[in-house]
Order: sequence, then structure tokens, then C-alpha cells
Amino acid sequence: METLWEISEEMETLERILEADDSSAEEDWFGEWFESLLERTNDKVDNYSGLIQMLLASAKARKEEAARLAERARVDTNSAKRLKDRLQEFLIAHDIKRLDTARYRVTVAKNGGKRPLIIPEDVSKLDKAYHKITISLDKDKIREDIDGGLKIPGCVLGERGTSLRIE
Repeated sequence: METLWEISEEMETLERILEADDSSAEEDWFGEWFESLLERTNDKVDNYSGLIQMLLASAKARKEEAARLAERARVDTNSAKRLKDRLQEFLIAHDIKRLDTARYRVTVAKNGGKRPLIIPEDVSKLDKAYHKITISLDKDKIREDIDGGLKIPGCVLGERGTSLRIE
């Protein structure tokens, strides 16, 4: 089966023949060849579109399955955390620092790293020296002002791209 590019090359050949204004190009075979070319193009584009739709449906199903598995993983992780917390509480309540079982060594140990920082809920009461200031652009405002005719140095609105729709 021909590729779209091979069909495209034939279309370019047809265009060159038409531009040459060759009277021999007006024979009956020319009309049949042209119709055949269009039919093959339509068939190829139809097959491409079908493949694209099939791949999109497959991607959607895989995303849904991934979301289902991610939810199961989240539930398993939360269940393991609850069980781990219970086990830790039990060991601490019974002053057990280490326990060797048939398969595991379970230890209650102090965490390393930085000590936890406890801060008040209303951080506005803390001295400003402890605040970080972050600046971010209001892109919607910039776009709105440019649309309104304002010149903003270095900023312009680009051209919209194109997309292929298969319905």
C-alpha cells in the first residue's frame, strides 16, 4: 500500500503537468488517473484517521487503568502507613526498641536530619524578616493590555497554531 508521501508525490506530478498546459494531458486516462489518485488519498486518510482514533481510545483506556491502579497503590500505601503507625505505638508503649522476628528486624529509632519546626498558624504575626517574597507575572493582564493596544517592551502575542480534528 502506498504511503501518503507517495500519493503526495503523484499529486505534485499532476500539478506540474497541469502547469505545463500540455494538451496531451487532457486524454481520458488523465481523468481516470486523477480520480484514482483522489480515491487512494481518501482511503489512506480514512485509514490514518481510523488508526489515530484507535490509538486515542487505547490511550484513554490505559490512562483509566493507570488511574485505577494509582488509586489502589494509594490505598495500599495508606493501609501500610496505618499498620506501621500502630506497630510503632505498640513497641513504644511496651518500651521495645528492637525486635527480631523470623523474617524481619523491627527497630524504633530517632529520626535524623533537621529538627521539626513548629510555626503558628497565622504567619503574618511573624517578623517580615522571616517571609519570602515571590514575584510572578500576571500573564492574563499582559495579554489583556496588549489586546487593548498597549505596547509592552519585549512582549507580543504569537500566532495561534493549528490542530487536526477527526470527527
